[in-house]
Amino acid sequence: MAIHIYHDKMSIFHKKFNKAHISENVREQIYYDIENTSLNIREIARKNNISHSTIWFLALKFFENNRKAYKNRFPNEDYLDIGNETHNCINFLLTDFFNKVLNEKYYSEPKYLRDSNKGPDGLIIKEVFHKVLSINSNRDKIINETGLDLRILTDINAVIFDFTNDVSKENIKNKISKYQNEKLLFFIVGIRWHKLWDTRIKDIPCNNESILRKNSFVICYELFE
Repeated sequence: MAIHIYHDKMSIFHKKFNKAHISENVREQIYYDIENTSLNIREIARKNNISHSTIWFLALKFFENNRKAYKNRFPNEDYLDIGNETHNCINFLLTDFFNKVLNEKYYSEPKYLRDSNKGPDGLIIKEVFHKVLSINSNRDKIINETGLDLRILTDINAVIFDFTNDVSKENIKNKISKYQNEKLLFFIVGIRWHKLWDTRIKDIPCNNESILRKNSFVICYELFE
């Protein structure tokens, strides 16, 4: 039953968001790389400075009438297929929830970084974050567990989210170095949390002075339930 619901949601997602927001020249270059090189999806993403999820989506569009040809061209990308479908489904459900339940906007994969088409998975403006906290019955527990200083909300413009299976120190540092900003609150959301971990928060690596620790948090996906 859950699988059918998942695929139904993804079908709606692809119909609703069937165009990647990139220039036609970049799109043509990506299609050229898909057709005429042996680069894998991550390599094409690095070459064109585009998120790998966008490359994956364009590759599916390129081979949309020939799934076998896609599998032959990218034979080792099953893990990426699953990961991207999961991210897309999460973003669709969040967009739907914020729109229908809260009457607010959730921005999926916002491209706010200068000279880059990459971005985190989602963004809400700070007023919406205030609203989320105000209606959440676990508000005090969220604040206590994260150590969030509410005074910082006066200095930020928005809150960003990035969902990941990998909450290793190295991946956390990489994500923070890419997306952190003093005007943003950043939540890295672990969607595969080890059942033996006795906390829903992971420490931010503290051996890097450039990391804005007061702005960044690594949390379990269950925290805002």
